[in-house]
Amino acid sequence: MFYEINAARSSKRPVNMRWFTSLDMDLYLWFRDGVPVRFQLSYDKPENESVIFWSDFDFRTYRVECGDYVHNPVACSDIQRIARNFLASSEYIDTGISDFIYARLMECPQQCANEHAWQANRRPAVSTDPEPA
Repeated sequence: MFYEINAARSSKRPVNMRWFTSLDMDLYLWFRDGVPVRFQLSYDKPENESVIFWSDFDFRTYRVECGDYVHNPVACSDIQRIARNFLASSEYIDTGISDFIYARLMECPQQCANEHAWQANRRPAVSTDPEPA
């Protein structure tokens, strides 16, 4: 289960941060005027720690190697598993926050599908016409 690290809360800054932690996940959540503007969800810690960053409807995924972030595309099915694990561990997080994070994670499969379609459309077309004689 997640619990909040209250010492991380900041209230005199334009963007406030909250930190929630559990045995296998950490959630860092930034707010502006009470509205979440970005988050970082670390999961599968400590052995295979990976991170999902969300900001402005943009997802980026990384794995952590020796304290550095290395780009790591994550399968959409894995993100669905992570979202379910997050929701199961979020009993002590405000419902509005946990629902927000879960919804953003569940949007990722659609975003992945759109990105794969975009990349497929960028590939050069292969001609089936024989070469001119």
